[in-house]
Amino acid sequence: MKRISVGIVDPHPVHAEGVRVFLSHNDRFNVVGIGHSTSDIATICARDRPDFLVTEIDMGGNPFQEILGISLSFPRIKTIVLTNTERKGDITQALAGRARGYVLKNRAKIDLIQAIDLALNDKIYLSPSIGNSVIEIISLSIKRNSIVH
Repeated sequence: MKRISVGIVDPHPVHAEGVRVFLSHNDRFNVVGIGHSTSDIATICARDRPDFLVTEIDMGGNPFQEILGISLSFPRIKTIVLTNTERKGDITQALAGRARGYVLKNRAKIDLIQAIDLALNDKIYLSPSIGNSVIEIISLSIKRNSIVH
């Protein structure tokens, strides 16, 4: 069976290394690149062509623009956001950028592999605690659209 290749971007080297070690303990995964800045998102995807990019969004630059750029330039690469932030704007931007998962770091051991498995089947994974935020975002969008029309 072909191993799933993964690129990791997190501004905190200890976090990036923790994700690498966690995934490396599972024979299904092969970590092919690690970066620590928003610009590393495009670099890793262009150079290493991973099946998945696991990235933090709470860092300098515009990671949302990079995520969207990856989905347009490399549609085969699926992005999973791994972050501490539960801000509705961040969730909205990540999903608008075609992220296939939004995983909170405090649930990474439970959620990350499940997010990857769902994304392999063209589904989106959200950590359970942000589900209500997503429902609120959708509800507000529906209300705005029904008012405009």
